[in-house]
Amino acid sequence: MPANPQIHATGLPDGRELKMDFLESSFFKNNGPNRCLPTPAEVRALSGTNQARPQPLPVIFEHLNLIVKFGPHVAIVEAQCLWVIKRVLREEVPVPEVYGWRVDGRDVFIYMQYIRGETLKDR
Repeated sequence: MPANPQIHATGLPDGRELKMDFLESSFFKNNGPNRCLPTPAEVRALSGTNQARPQPLPVIFEHLNLIVKFGPHVAIVEAQCLWVIKRVLREEVPVPEVYGWRVDGRDVFIYMQYIRGETLKDR
């Protein structure tokens, strides 16, 4: 890796897109290009979301090695940051691989690699 890794804003995924799939990600490579990420409706249905709660808990799809973080306080810029860290710093800063995002109403859904293990919260 170069001593001073850089990425320019023009190299970022377009944050204005309401739907983004990273077809080069392991999700699509391992499951085939016709595999679809779960819809926002499917994520909400599995979350059992209590709408009074300001930030729903992420939804895990273990069989797909996928976790979905979503809600009105989730932003596309978070997905862009994870994407950049994964590309530029590779294994030096471990972050989950981002598979895509969706915007549905006020909610943003970030689809990413599910990493099994103990959480920081549990530590």
